[in-house]
Amino acid sequence: MGVVRIRLEESNIIESLVDSGEVHLGISALDAHSKNLQSIPIFEEPILFIAPVDIYDDESGPPFDVMETFSTYTLLTHHHPVFWDDVLFQLRKHLPGVRTMKVSQAHITKRFIQDGLGISFLPHSIVRRELLEGRLMNVPFNLFELPKVTTYVLVKKQDDLEKEFIHLLSSHYFG
Repeated sequence: MGVVRIRLEESNIIESLVDSGEVHLGISALDAHSKNLQSIPIFEEPILFIAPVDIYDDESGPPFDVMETFSTYTLLTHHHPVFWDDVLFQLRKHLPGVRTMKVSQAHITKRFIQDGLGISFLPHSIVRRELLEGRLMNVPFNLFELPKVTTYVLVKKQDDLEKEFIHLLSSHYFG
């Protein structure tokens, strides 16, 4: 059996690494554009509106006000390579003065939110654990429909090891 090594890179360079043969396959938030690569969607998931945990429980707390949340917190953006332009366009139609700050990494965004420094939109798989542990809060969002994001496996050729790894990823539930 072959060896699988994990290498973390930004989604925007994974395609070139696979295409050049530097890596056998890539897991990316971006669909491949190269005709040399196969792009296999492995899962689609919702984007959630995430805020710091408040002091209330679900029964005793006041209703959550989305507009107030945006006036209280800075929106942390651009930690995902796909959905931000569309979300910000829609959001600015409803909230013209929304404050934003670019944060390039999702794990930093989560930490900032946990520390009460902002709010954001994040894919469910990225915040699943923190939501279960009560370290972040998923806030109902009704200003417009939030997009879904897809995760892809990018591969140049599928030998047995690649096929086995793709099958393993495809059969696992990430959300």
